[in-house]
Amino acid sequence: MSTIAIDIINRYGELFELYKDTDKRDVLAEAEALITEGKLEAAKDKLSVLETKQEMMARITSFIKCKPLFRELRRIRDGKVANKFEELKAFSSLFTHITIECEKGRTQYRALLRDVYTIMGELLYE
Repeated sequence: MSTIAIDIINRYGELFELYKDTDKRDVLAEAEALITEGKLEAAKDKLSVLETKQEMMARITSFIKCKPLFRELRRIRDGKVANKFEELKAFSSLFTHITIECEKGRTQYRALLRDVYTIMGELLYE
């Protein structure tokens, strides 16, 4: 199996987990059919309309760029926070922003909620 085929199948698997319970299931089904038929480029094009977790996080980040949360997350990234409670507060706010996206119908963002929740849990038990 070629590297391109493996990449497309891996992308399909990642996107399937994000979108399986959303209104984008039809895109997944079409991509799966194309993969089965060996039409990998067409499958790749079909999957390209769906955001990955990284793209979702980039979208959230662009929404919060002018908010204090963005500065707090940058401080966390740079290791400039005073304590774990500041980090917890920032991730809690990020969790809220992601939840709002889910409320707007972008339920695929649930995967980001799980990731942020895991980080918050780790901070609580450090």
